[in-house]
Amino acid sequence: MMKNPAKPLGEDFVTNEMLSPQAYNSMGPVAHDIDSSYGFLRFFHDQCIPYVTFHASKKGTHIWRTVFPKYFASSNLVRQATYAMACLNLWPMMNLPKLLESDNNECRFKIAPSKASHTTNQFSHVFDNLAVFENSRQSIFSITTSYFISTLQSSRKLTADGQQRQDLTYDDLAQIYFSGYLIFGYAGIHPHCVLPLIEHDTENPVDFIGFFSSMRHVFTSSSPGLREMIIHKLVEHDFLTPTSTSEKIGFVEVLRYQLSRYHFANATFSEIDARMCGEHETLKNCLQLLECCFLSSLKEGHPTPFFKFLSLLEDDFIELARARNYFALRVLFTFSCICIYCQFYLSFNENVWAQYVGSFVQNYSPLCDSDAALYDYVITKQTSADPNRFTHEMRALNRLSFVFGGMEDSFVIR
Repeated sequence: MMKNPAKPLGEDFVTNEMLSPQAYNSMGPVAHDIDSSYGFLRFFHDQCIPYVTFHASKKGTHIWRTVFPKYFASSNLVRQATYAMACLNLWPMMNLPKLLESDNNECRFKIAPSKASHTTNQFSHVFDNLAVFENSRQSIFSITTSYFISTLQSSRKLTADGQQRQDLTYDDLAQIYFSGYLIFGYAGIHPHCVLPLIEHDTENPVDFIGFFSSMRHVFTSSSPGLREMIIHKLVEHDFLTPTSTSEKIGFVEVLRYQLSRYHFANATFSEIDARMCGEHETLKNCLQLLECCFLSSLKEGHPTPFFKFLSLLEDDFIELARARNYFALRVLFTFSCICIYCQFYLSFNENVWAQYVGSFVQNYSPLCDSDAALYDYVITKQTSADPNRFTHEMRALNRLSFVFGGMEDSFVIR
C-alpha cells in the first residue's frame, strides 16, 4: 500500500509531487502497489505523464489527466499500451545495466549499459515485494514485452480496419491517438529497438515510419469535422508555419542548400526530368516539415513537437527512404541525432535512434562534413540537452549546426 492516499485520477491538478521535466532515462518515485492494474495506472499517472506533457500547458495536462483515464477504462488497446509504457519506465529504477547484461543471453540484440544508470538506486528495495517480480527480477522483460506485443497487434488491426471503414467515430480515433502516442514513446526509448526506424528490401515492412504512416492515413481518411474535433480536443499544441521573419533552423538551412546541389549541381538540362523534380519537391517538403516541428518545439519548450515529425511523414518520402535514397536517409540521420541529443532513450548506446545512426555511418562513411560534425558532437562527445533548459540548449545546437555546415548564422534571431 502507498503511504499517501491516492488522488482522483480524473482530477485536473498539478501538485508539488509531480516531476519537473527530466530526461527519459532518469529515475523518479515509484508506487508500491504495481501488482494491480490500478497500481500500473497510478504509476503511469505519477511517473510517465510528466514525460508526455512536460507540464508545458494546461491543455496537455487536462488531456492526459482528465480525458485519457476515460479511454484507459473503456479501451483494452489503451490499457495494454499504458501497461507496456509503465513497465518500461520501471527499468531505470532497477539495476538496469545488470538486467540488460543478463538479458543479452536471451536477446538477439546486445545491449550496452547506459552511463546514466550507474548511480545508486534508492528505490531498488521497492521491487522485492512486487508481484510483477515474484518469479525473478528479470521477469519484467517478459511482462513488458507481452504488453507491447498485444498492443502492437491490436493497434495494427484497428488501424487496418480503420482505413477501410467509413463510419469511424470520435472514440475510435481517440483510442488510436492515445495508443499511438504511447507506442511511439515505448518504441522510441526501448533499448531492444523493438521497431526499426526503417526497413529495406522487405515486401511487408514493419518499421517505425510505416507504422505511424498507417495511423496518419486513418486520421486523414476520416471526415474533416471529425479530424477538427480530434485536433481541437486532443492535440495539445499547434505547429508553427515558418515565415520570412521566423528563426532560421541551421541544420534545415544546411540541408536545403545541399539538396539543390545534390540534384542539380552536376546535372545537365536533359537529365533534369519529372522524376528528379518530383524527388526534389518531396525532399524539400520534408525539410519544411522538419523546420515546422523544430520551431514548434522551441516555442513549446519541450521536444514532443519535434518527435512528431516522424508520424507526419508523407508516403513519397517514406518510399524514397525505403529505396535507400541517400538524401532521405540523411534527413533521418539528422532527426535521429537530435532525438539522442534530447535524451529520447533509456540506454544511450542502444535504442532505435542509435541503431539507425550506427547503420548509416557504417553504410555511408566517410560522412560529409556537416553530418560528421553533428555525429561527433552528439554521439562521440555525448552532448545532450538539459530538459530544464530545453529551448536554450536547442538554440545552442541550432547555432552550432550553421557552423557544422560551413554557413553563417547571421539569420538566427536570438
